Amino acid sequence: MTTSPTSRPQVLGYRGPAGDHNDRPNRSVPPLLEAVTQATGRPGRLFGVGFEARTLSSGEHLAAARPHLAEYAGAVGAQLAAGHRPVCVHGRCAVSLATLPRVMEAHPDAVVVWLDAHADLNVPGASPTDYLGGMAVSGPLGWWDSGFGAGLTPDRLVLVGTRSIDGPEQRAIEEHGIPVVPPGEVTGARVGELVAGRPVVFHLDCDVLEPGLFRTDYREPAGLGLEQLADVTAELAAAGPVVGVEIAEWEGPGTHDATDLVAALRPLLAP
Repeated sequence: MTTSPTSRPQVLGYRGPAGDHNDRPNRSVPPLLEAVTQATGRPGRLFGVGFEARTLSSGEHLAAARPHLAEYAGAVGAQLAAGHRPVCVHGRCAVSLATLPRVMEAHPDAVVVWLDAHADLNVPGASPTDYLGGMAVSGPLGWWDSGFGAGLTPDRLVLVGTRSIDGPEQRAIEEHGIPVVPPGEVTGARVGELVAGRPVVFHLDCDVLEPGLFRTDYREPAGLGLEQLADVTAELAAAGPVVGVEIAEWEGPGTHDATDLVAALRPLLAP
């Protein structure tokens, strides 16, 4: 697995600090990165040092992660500048604070299809948990200043499989008219209707899936099945350009392994 910069298309992986309360990404990101490199035919490039999780505020976590995330975001920007679609494996979804603004800058007409059990629309000072990962979408929306930029607007966000929504997040969803497709209604056709032919940035947080399929940090009942995930990816790949792919929050095999996850994502990973 190469670790040197190149203009060739790569799979980028980040296992460094990202507001984490455990250090499991140290172990989980490399094998998933390897599985994705095999599916794409791209070499992999791993960012972030092994770390020890600490109990800090969201602001302190972000400050500690900033130099590592900035380097990673720079690699995403280099892929975009070379005309490649970024394919990324994140330990935690908070990494998207740094990556999504880069993709949105290059593709300002794109819609973010965010598959996650959680809305991640909390903001500092109003979050019930002050968990940085719960702010992974609100930062790119520009609802607070992460220091990494913004570029996303509510009319270009679709929440898919989301079922754990805090009170402030629900009010924001209603105020801005952000579509939410609950797990029981997720089909490729439904997501395709909401995308409406626009370019897509695809983000998968693995806790959107039924608990037990894979190990995840959070376990929210009544999630998506792999067949639903495959239906969505097939529809998005067929309907129009997918300009970025992010896979986050995978902590290891459950009843299925990394090859099964990659198989469901394969339409978006084709070389």
